[in-house]
Amino acid sequence: MLLENIFGFNNTQGWGLKTISASWQPYDFVALRDFLSPNGPVMQTVYRLLVENIYRFEFPLKCLPWPSRCLIDEGAIPVLYMNKLQFLTNGQAADYILLNAFEYYLFHFSYYLVNAQHLRAGSYNWNTPTDALYIALVEEYMNYFLPAEGTGVPPIRTASTPLPSSPINSSKASYSSFQGSPFGSPKSREASPFSLRSFMRSGSQQQQQTPTTVEQSGGNQQETWRSETFLQIVAEMWLNQNSLETAQRYGFSPGSNTENVLPCQDHVKVIRMLVKHVHYFTNSVRPENISSLHQCHYGSYWDGFKRSAMSQEIQKKLYSFLKHSFLRWPLDYSFRLVLETWLSYVQPWRYFGGKDGESPTHKQETVQDRAVDAVWQQFVTDNLLFFTVLFQLFLPRVFRTDLSHPRNTYMLFRVCKVFSQMGLNTLIEQGMRLVNR
Repeated sequence: MLLENIFGFNNTQGWGLKTISASWQPYDFVALRDFLSPNGPVMQTVYRLLVENIYRFEFPLKCLPWPSRCLIDEGAIPVLYMNKLQFLTNGQAADYILLNAFEYYLFHFSYYLVNAQHLRAGSYNWNTPTDALYIALVEEYMNYFLPAEGTGVPPIRTASTPLPSSPINSSKASYSSFQGSPFGSPKSREASPFSLRSFMRSGSQQQQQTPTTVEQSGGNQQETWRSETFLQIVAEMWLNQNSLETAQRYGFSPGSNTENVLPCQDHVKVIRMLVKHVHYFTNSVRPENISSLHQCHYGSYWDGFKRSAMSQEIQKKLYSFLKHSFLRWPLDYSFRLVLETWLSYVQPWRYFGGKDGESPTHKQETVQDRAVDAVWQQFVTDNLLFFTVLFQLFLPRVFRTDLSHPRNTYMLFRVCKVFSQMGLNTLIEQGMRLVNR
């Protein structure tokens, strides 16, 4: 009841987290931010319920992304929901999933951003995370559960903390056995012209395992399962609203029982925050005697999770998210939000730093005229669809846009500037040769 009241669930108004601003309501902003912070009273209650490991909470199936609901109806249960679905006597899935306290909180928190009820109510027009309470919490959760510095998430302050089942395969070998990319071996990449497609096919074959990620390092407990769970849930709720595979199967005809979700501007801004932060998170790995930051090796479990976070949880869903937006976003200047999200993803070499307590999403991006180093060849090859298909989708938009308007012209300038970086075209051409062998 408390979470439903906070996040405005089941047609309740909620506490207006997207409308509370630090400049207009400073007292409410600080009080609620402390109340909902990663170490605040709400999260401490969540952890106490988690420790007892006997409570499960119902989250409505209708609130899950439409592609996931379609797969569940067909019996192809996504890995995230394998141990959460309940089945009736006739074999059909119940209209809810059962979650532990931590998952239940994160599902409510992430659903708040895409809840159509709150989209109609509007939100504060924010430009920095401190402008709106919900955005400040998003940034605080990313810094806490995906810290660019340190060796993991701070341990739960309890005497004994059982580990709930995680949707992610957390065997240490699952991160260290990849050869050059978390998409699989070079042989598997040769089987398809794009490694992203190989990953799409292999995703349904992942097996769920109970995580064993508690390690001892200097007496501090590392609980990577919370970082894994956080990243997978926000990626599911924020990026999986429109699946290309599901759209191709069912279409978006007006009379069909389908959903076509065009993200709001707040949604796209948060996605860009997530992309930039995960780039910082991945690039914070200190590699030892390897040729690429995205090349896995036998290191610590936490470093392995960092390297695979973007490619395992973000890449496929982000590609669907961006492609859908490229095809359906209005031909106006608001498209720049989608454009900058795309350009942020294809330039991971810009995102380093974020230490000494400074938020990575606040840190000034490094803009340099030097050539893109060959160390990024693997990233470009594994993300070739972002550099080729999305660029091809951008061109028709340019032809249909009024380029006499300076703001529209600036979008074209931004794309030209990114793709004209010295060395980038060479990496793209080399990547195309590799996948076409």
